[in-house]
Amino acid sequence: MRGDVAHPPARTQRRRLPFGGGEIVEQVGGPGGTRLTDLAAQAQVTKQTASTLADHLVRAGYLERVADPTDGRARLLRLTPTGRTAADLGKRAATDLRRTLTALREITDPYA
Repeated sequence: MRGDVAHPPARTQRRRLPFGGGEIVEQVGGPGGTRLTDLAAQAQVTKQTASTLADHLVRAGYLERVADPTDGRARLLRLTPTGRTAADLGKRAATDLRRTLTALREITDPYA
């Protein structure tokens, strides 16, 4: 009676940034892309950690790997349109949070 087993409807899969992925997305440079070693240094993580995060971000659609035009052996990581949107949202959220915390400090700290 295997055919009688009801399966729940498939949920729409959301593209979630893996833990720590926001730091990598934030560090990816302009439209030309950034090398993995540079990302690791900027994010202050090991190359292995940056590589693992980059693999997740590529699979999730935030980054893409492209050939480095200056070195045929190297690859660059570049933001996809989804990655650019995530980076922009992250910057706006950080700005809003900073503004909110500053306002809160002005209310709660009489010496501010």
